[in-house]
Amino acid sequence: MSQLLSIRELMPEVESLTQTWHPRLARSFRRYVSVKWPRMGRTRTVRLIAEPHWLLVPQWLLQRFGQLGRSDRRFLLDILHGQFCAFLAVKLQDDLFDQHVSDLSLICAANHLLLSAREAFAPHFSEGSVLWPFFDASLRKTMNAIIDWDHAQLHGFGPVSSVKAMTSGGYAVCNLATFAACLRLNKPRLFHALLPCTDEIAFVGQLLDDLEDMQSDFDRGRLNYAARFLLKRPVSNSPDLVHRLARAIIVDGRLSEFLSLLAKHLHRAAGVASSIDLPGLPEYIARHREALGSISTRHHQMRVRFLFGTLK
Repeated sequence: MSQLLSIRELMPEVESLTQTWHPRLARSFRRYVSVKWPRMGRTRTVRLIAEPHWLLVPQWLLQRFGQLGRSDRRFLLDILHGQFCAFLAVKLQDDLFDQHVSDLSLICAANHLLLSAREAFAPHFSEGSVLWPFFDASLRKTMNAIIDWDHAQLHGFGPVSSVKAMTSGGYAVCNLATFAACLRLNKPRLFHALLPCTDEIAFVGQLLDDLEDMQSDFDRGRLNYAARFLLKRPVSNSPDLVHRLARAIIVDGRLSEFLSLLAKHLHRAAGVASSIDLPGLPEYIARHREALGSISTRHHQMRVRFLFGTLK
């Protein structure tokens, strides 16, 4: 399996699961996917790689250390399917909690997806496997992180270390396939070596999401971490938010500080990746660092034009 699988290639199998669901629920889920799919599959301006790291890392692991015979291929397909089902289930729960989705029947779709995730992993791991306590603990951490993140948006965030800890918990469910691959390869220590790297990548991804979602979060009464970083203090109304964000970004140069924060964490991820023999991971991080550098350059040029006019 030299060609890496993408989310789009995994989606048909997930959609086929809906054939066993109540017809109304299946229609609601397909409608949700049709609306959310451009968001889940998009390539951001600040990202050159569309696929998430939690989809790629298990594939890199099996390519590097596995035999990729028929049984390994079946194993990889199953754990990626299970990982994607678990991701979609938590994504649904998060969207329902954040009121991005109003159809409450979709909570049943999330439950179906969690059951399907377990079923996908089950043929490859016995009941006594350490995968199952990890599976349950990961779900628990992610669900708690959803509540923690909402509370922080309402009442303020602590230091960067606490934000990173919340992000690590929020993305815990996305480590299932990587953990499963390491167990299959009998390399549990490799998983623990990878975790500091993937946690840094997840942290950067969450803050990029915040950067894009500032207005939508504010519209529902939340001030996310990116907005608080740029503004330094709360705002009272939407026009005030737009005005102060523009000043913070263009005049005060706060976006440069924000991008520098992200670059620092990608640098840490690159340091960990350099000590792990996993081709693909260093390049993945390097391309993100290049993208951040490109955004930083464009932001600087925009500020120069705004503050000093077009230089001739």
